[in-house]
Amino acid sequence: MPQDCLRPTLKHNSSILSIPTCLFLSLLLQLGKVYGIESYVLSPGETKSLYPLMNVDDLYGTLYVPKDGTMDPAGTCTTLARAAMARGALVIENCPVTGVEVRTDDLGIQRVAAVVTSHGTIQTPCVVNCAGVWAQALGKMAGVNVPLVAMHHAYVVTERIEGIQVSTLS
Repeated sequence: MPQDCLRPTLKHNSSILSIPTCLFLSLLLQLGKVYGIESYVLSPGETKSLYPLMNVDDLYGTLYVPKDGTMDPAGTCTTLARAAMARGALVIENCPVTGVEVRTDDLGIQRVAAVVTSHGTIQTPCVVNCAGVWAQALGKMAGVNVPLVAMHHAYVVTERIEGIQVSTLS
């Protein structure tokens, strides 16, 4: 990727996810293993040792992902678009998708044939659904169920606070 396309879009930070049931903790841990994501199920005591100010009285456990992080979606999109344009791609902004044309191939398999936009139809055998909260609607245009539920999450991003130093597992 060209250097001028790079932007800081990923920030690594340790995180803890509180989960109310042991079964769900186990499922998330196993899913992480499938995708090669380092993660640990911690007891309330282990959680307290990592986050001393956290109240763990009502926890069964937590899922700890040491290399978890957050991404800036707009920055990531801009970075990818710049990299694509540097390689000759045409990026058309403010061009909503209004439909997806699907055709049945010789083997009876439904395949994408084109994307219909407000600026015309683009013939393509491939669609990458990066529509976020609108992913279900885009999937439906192609006859695909996208099992996504949009949720509002609240979190606080702060600078380091004296006395709240995150430990690491040994």
